[in-house]
Amino acid sequence: MQVHLQARASHPGLTRTLTAPLGELDRAIAKDKLTGKELTDFFVEEMLADPMIRLVMDADGVCEAEVRALYFGTRGAAADENATGRMAGSIVTHGAHTGMSPRSGSPRPGIGE
Repeated sequence: MQVHLQARASHPGLTRTLTAPLGELDRAIAKDKLTGKELTDFFVEEMLADPMIRLVMDADGVCEAEVRALYFGTRGAAADENATGRMAGSIVTHGAHTGMSPRSGSPRPGIGE
């Protein structure tokens, strides 16, 4: 199955296509109906369970709470902070929303730096 995605504001002339097997879509919908959870919950949990993703996160200095905050907004960030005992400021001071790209203090520069 192919889904044609809207062009991004940063790249208006770029056409994008997402290709996914129809069986995977059916399996994801079945998981959603079975548990009543959002599909994003499954995606984030499977992504965080992947050892390669964890290695990249460690190399980039990204913690699990930051990933959850990215996908779930304040709901996921608050729940993770309470569970791990992290300070609220640790999430706010990191990331692209601080105006520094990609991460302040990161040994890996962004594109064009």
